[in-house]
Amino acid sequence: MELWFDANPNLASEKGMIYTWNSTELQDHCYSLVDYVETNSRELRAKYLAFTHDVGEYKLNGKPIIEHLSDSRGYSLWWMSKLAEKSHLNSPQLTDCIKLFALEKILLEEEIGSVVIRGDTHNIRLLDAIKSLCINLDIEVSSQIPNRHKRFNIKEFLHRYRPEILSVIFWLFRYLKLHWVLRNRKETKWFSDNKSIMVFSYFFGLDVEKCSKGQFFSKQWGILPEKLQNKGIKINWIHHFMRFNGMNDTSTALSWIEQYNDNPEQQGKHTFFESQLSFLLLLQVLLSYTKFFLKSFALINARDAFRPKESSVDLWPILENEWVVSVRGGTAIRNCMFIELVDTALKNAPHQKNAFYLQENQFWERALIHAWRRYGHGIIVGFPNGTVNYWDMRYFDDKRTISENGRFCQPQPDLVALHGPVAKKHFIDAGYSLQNIIEVEALPYLYLDENKHDEYHEKVHKAADKVNVLIVGEFQLKSTLEMLHAIGMAMSQNDAISSLVFKPHPACPIDESMITMLDISFTSESLDLILPNFDIAIVAGSTSAAVNLYYSGIDTVVYLGTKELNLSPLRDIVGSVFVRTASDFKNILSRDDNRKYNVYDNEVIFWTDKNLPRWNILLNIMGYDYD
Repeated sequence: MELWFDANPNLASEKGMIYTWNSTELQDHCYSLVDYVETNSRELRAKYLAFTHDVGEYKLNGKPIIEHLSDSRGYSLWWMSKLAEKSHLNSPQLTDCIKLFALEKILLEEEIGSVVIRGDTHNIRLLDAIKSLCINLDIEVSSQIPNRHKRFNIKEFLHRYRPEILSVIFWLFRYLKLHWVLRNRKETKWFSDNKSIMVFSYFFGLDVEKCSKGQFFSKQWGILPEKLQNKGIKINWIHHFMRFNGMNDTSTALSWIEQYNDNPEQQGKHTFFESQLSFLLLLQVLLSYTKFFLKSFALINARDAFRPKESSVDLWPILENEWVVSVRGGTAIRNCMFIELVDTALKNAPHQKNAFYLQENQFWERALIHAWRRYGHGIIVGFPNGTVNYWDMRYFDDKRTISENGRFCQPQPDLVALHGPVAKKHFIDAGYSLQNIIEVEALPYLYLDENKHDEYHEKVHKAADKVNVLIVGEFQLKSTLEMLHAIGMAMSQNDAISSLVFKPHPACPIDESMITMLDISFTSESLDLILPNFDIAIVAGSTSAAVNLYYSGIDTVVYLGTKELNLSPLRDIVGSVFVRTASDFKNILSRDDNRKYNVYDNEVIFWTDKNLPRWNILLNIMGYDYD
């Protein structure tokens, strides 16, 4: 068997089975490992989730790792580690881990006797993991990877080999430089009666025009706060400070907060988690980090935990850095900081009957839930306001993690408020109990209710027709440029296209000089305004803009890239079209059939009733008698 990386597998010298680590232009006897993962997704995802659970429970010196990484108050750095978080955004190595499980499955099922690794890659750790797998299976392995002499890069060298304590110092310096000014100068007087609620959110995605005039409006929470306040429910807000277009500095953020707090009955009471900062809290952070740092040396044999049960895979070469930064590096000091911030905030707050928080299962949320319960507050409800995607493993855990209720178990919200059939199906399939799930409307997507089509408007294009194409980028520059390059390759000698227009992601601006292969124009206008001008939309990777396109009824093609799994929110929508290569694009852009690409169902993704009947039910359950 030959295993190829990014090079063209047609150059292979042998006529046996060929697998490519990434997707490519496939020929006879050539298969994609990415496609294999998608075909066996349920088994492989479950295997990785089981692995992360087992790492936390792995015993060293008679205690599980999760207990080693806990403090006297019950907080655990394990819950907040990169490994437990499982974010494909912060840990791109996750895809390679799952591919390794897939490769093991292939080697066993096909009874492979030898493996030749070919192509071009600089990922030495991944190569080591592949070779280790073959050796553990008694399979002969060799590699024919060209030696490339890279120029010495001092920045890359320092990043790779600097002591972890330097990462800690750099993180603290950058964090305090930005956030120190947000520390509270006066005590926040919270609402505390039975008609109040606390909301944990991000100071991000706000309506700049409204907020600058003293009217708080979060696009993440939509019309819910206004409806609550109209019914006499008072809102306490605690935000994470984040810079965004229109609000780039702390002085602006503080001035907005002061305006809201001058009118708390209508705008709610607001503060930042970072308002808890003080010299005393900083001292506690350093003491806590020092204790965890010393504890980490008792975990020197943790490498053995990275050999999954009933498997010959060794994930240590790939995940070693994730482990180190989580137990004594920059991630560790970050987590110590947020433990102290949320603990202080919840300790100083009067008893709160209920709370909502934006659920993405990020590191800080675990500490928040633990602190909420530690100080005896009431019901806490997680609301995943964005799309919930199959391969976004932040939202999923091994069934043992979900059901455990011991002292060191991973904190879970009392209820998860899910905004549509897709999210609900994902959670139930993953093992979450219906008792802990409640249906709500998708607050950031209520406007899609206006775009619903009673019937799909079929658009038919013959090969001779001219087609107007809209291209929508995502927030990762590399993925967007890869998509544009593939479209450029597909556009050569293609006269079926009348125009190409590119809309970059707001968080990923692209200079026109970076796109040389395409005759393309740029736009920054809203999708709702420009979509009627186009016949086909091409959208990159995991961006949620694919949902807007789907609801509009326009033919939508999702570009997945050659390396990543299908992270699109349309992954499980029947009729969705996905492409990975220039050849795929050629077939799409020069189509000569009469098929419709998207089979439209206007309630398949979100619930979007602006009267919020499902939220009303939830609020009644929480004791607000909300009609």
